[in-house]
Amino acid sequence: MNYIKKPAPVMALLAIALTLTVGYVYAAGGNPRGQIRNAASLATYPSASPAPSPSPSPSPLASPNPPPFPSQLESAGPAGFRNKLTQAPPPGSTAGFVTRNGTTLLLNGQPYRFTGVNAYEAATYWGINAGCGGMLKDQDLDTLFGNSLRPGQVVRFWAFQGLATNYATKQRDWTGIDRVLAAAAQHRVKVIPALSDQVGTCDDGHWRDVAWYSGGYMNTYESAQNITPESFWQYMHEFLSRYRSNPAIAMIELVNEPSPTNPGYVCVNQDTAATALRSFYDTVGSEAKRVDPNHLFESGQQGVGQCGQQNQGCSSPQWTSCSTLHYAYVDASPGVDVTSYHDYEHDGEPIPGYLQESLAQAGMNGKPLIVGEMGMKAHDNLGGCMSLGSRAGNVAAKLAAQFGAGVQGVLVWDFVPGVPRSTCDYDMTAGDPVLGALR
Repeated sequence: MNYIKKPAPVMALLAIALTLTVGYVYAAGGNPRGQIRNAASLATYPSASPAPSPSPSPSPLASPNPPPFPSQLESAGPAGFRNKLTQAPPPGSTAGFVTRNGTTLLLNGQPYRFTGVNAYEAATYWGINAGCGGMLKDQDLDTLFGNSLRPGQVVRFWAFQGLATNYATKQRDWTGIDRVLAAAAQHRVKVIPALSDQVGTCDDGHWRDVAWYSGGYMNTYESAQNITPESFWQYMHEFLSRYRSNPAIAMIELVNEPSPTNPGYVCVNQDTAATALRSFYDTVGSEAKRVDPNHLFESGQQGVGQCGQQNQGCSSPQWTSCSTLHYAYVDASPGVDVTSYHDYEHDGEPIPGYLQESLAQAGMNGKPLIVGEMGMKAHDNLGGCMSLGSRAGNVAAKLAAQFGAGVQGVLVWDFVPGVPRSTCDYDMTAGDPVLGALR
């Protein structure tokens, strides 16, 4: 349940954020998703942590096949902006690529802590792919990458197989993803592409259950729109081979919010789920790192408390008393470089209890943690809804606390094109006070 402590004056908190971001942004100089575990499954596999498990992040809706939308980039032909993005670095060079040293991210040898936003729909390109959410027109991409963010900040977006397939010809078509990377490179912003999603929305439509994480990723699950002609395994190889030399990519996420469950987030067996998820990262993550040795691979997890990522054998309410820490077990995989947490429903709490625990368990493995999604519902003109200014103040307070605790990156959910909607939701548009807090 959401609860909000009375925020400190917004301007004071923004000042804190502005002071901090000088050090962490510049390293080198929607819709409800319903992805919450049901109460019965959590009661079966309790965690010792005192905080409730992370709340679901908002869900995109698959776009219907819309009419073609003309683009300036399209008129110039895709090759012009594709080719400039695929220049390989000198052999052995890490210039421009994000690396890590233990729990610290690095960029060009310097500590790199970033802020930014999610824009899951960024690769939607009507007339080319089936889409996922609204399309960012050329001016919207410029607004996001050029006007709303600064060099060194990060945008996380969906780069699913369904968005890399032409919905008319059913052939591979990278135009939508390429234009996102072109905008990032032009404005010196970095991106985190997610290659798949737990639910399969906007992709193959197949729920990622224990069988999928145990090897089903090598099977082909054709979507109703016939836009996923290959297995995840094959698509991953294509994506990594195409973009492995692209320094605009900060890190790559194989699956958003992985949860080896039956449909509806039914956790059948905690141990089986943990084993399946660890097997996935051991096999698929290690293969990904072999194909693409330049980029880090980030887990996409919601954090401690999910199916296959809970604590067991606890002798007290303290998680440190537990004999089995499945989050740490999964993230110890050599296929995971960076761990993840999603922060929802703790609007007035700078560091939720499960984030503290996830951060500690990541540290046990010597790996950095990022908050891949931070979401708060807000609207200026709806009773009972947090104002946009208050949201920015809460975000600023979270940034100060979470970076101080060792978090390496925070991305707010979710930037959308156009004007604010009339509902109380997570959306941000150009000029939202949150974007100022991220600077």
